[in-house]
Amino acid sequence: RVRLDRASPGAAAMQKLVNVMGTARAGELTEQVLRQIGLQELRTPDDRLRFGQALIKRGGLLESVGRSIKMQAILHGAREE
Repeated sequence: RVRLDRASPGAAAMQKLVNVMGTARAGELTEQVLRQIGLQELRTPDDRLRFGQALIKRGGLLESVGRSIKMQAILHGAREE
């Protein structure tokens, strides 16, 4: 189960989802997306970039949240391939 640890590197990304979807749904979605991209947690800016890109592909409101997460990751040093 994903937990919102405000000290973790992925906390800002998780908080964006919580703000939009609520804690329970954000946790479920995060678990699904992490499995999809082959990660257990968001540790690095590159991890957050991949997470954001996966959300973008889902479209709708998640696309907007994903773009925000992606931009934040790039600002913290993530590099697109």
